[in-house]
Amino acid sequence: MHSFTGGRSGKRINSPHHRQLHLLLMSLALAAFLPHCDSPAPSIQTETPPLDATQITVDFGTVGSYTQLQSTVTIQNTTAEAVELLPSQSSCHCVASITEGTHLEPGESLEVSVTFDPTGISGAKEENIFIRTVSEVQLAQITVIALVEDAVTLSPGVVHFDSLLGSLSSTQRIRFKSIQGEKFTLSDLQAPEYIRFKNRDPGQSSNEHLIEFSLDPTHPFPLGEHRSEATLKTSHPRHPEIHLAIIITKVPTLRADPGAIFIEGPATTSPYTFSLLVTRRDSAPFSIQSISDTDNAISFKFDPGPSPAHKIEATVQREDLHTPQSLLTITGNIGLGEQLEIPLTVLSP
Repeated sequence: MHSFTGGRSGKRINSPHHRQLHLLLMSLALAAFLPHCDSPAPSIQTETPPLDATQITVDFGTVGSYTQLQSTVTIQNTTAEAVELLPSQSSCHCVASITEGTHLEPGESLEVSVTFDPTGISGAKEENIFIRTVSEVQLAQITVIALVEDAVTLSPGVVHFDSLLGSLSSTQRIRFKSIQGEKFTLSDLQAPEYIRFKNRDPGQSSNEHLIEFSLDPTHPFPLGEHRSEATLKTSHPRHPEIHLAIIITKVPTLRADPGAIFIEGPATTSPYTFSLLVTRRDSAPFSIQSISDTDNAISFKFDPGPSPAHKIEATVQREDLHTPQSLLTITGNIGLGEQLEIPLTVLSP
């Protein structure tokens, strides 16, 4: 017999049979709502990431700031396609020598020279060089590590020859000194052929060396600033090589008033005369070694002896000047011998 707790709608039915029917209906509804619960979840499709760039570390250890550092590393094309390399990019004084347009087949390797210039750097340094392809794929990352601590000081740190100061013909002295007193030797200068080198104590082991540098007096140095470098081998364990910057500055020391000559007027049998005043910019006395002109037609009168100013008187027959545009060349005994060129123009009558 079923029992009901009766009355109007809203009354709860507690029959066991009704409860079973209610559970069955809920189960059927849930099964209809989640028809695929027993099937495996679909996989999410993702793009395969490219291979990681090769990580290479070059540890130069403890070095001095006057030492140029070099190492060789090997990079490999780990991709499945041939690549074309771009010139390396770096965040420091590092350079990886890669020729633009270098091609690497899949699996092919390339030896790369890595250089590091610690000039002006002090302390621990960690910098990166990035090797990329033309399609912007990073093929390798080279990390350069060095602890820059000078064990030898240079005073001054640069060899500077300056014609304005008359030092092209003078001797420049550089003092090399060990900071902690270690003894070392200096040898094997490598420098341009116009650099001369003299060690006052050749082959001697000392904690201090005085080196003299001078220029070849026969070398024709043009005007302007020219930079080069000298390298000395040492026996110091922290400074196997010392690189020294050499700057040569040649500026015009002589000047003339007027700075140009114009010969005008009708050709006559009488000579044409003009005068020049030649001085040094620093007002120092100097001597005149020679004066010449393009046609070798002009006669010059001057006092060649040392003086801060030279007055030059010139005489020429106009018909002897065959070159409309020519030069007067004045050579003074300044530095390695400086020449002052003055344009001379013959105007049509």
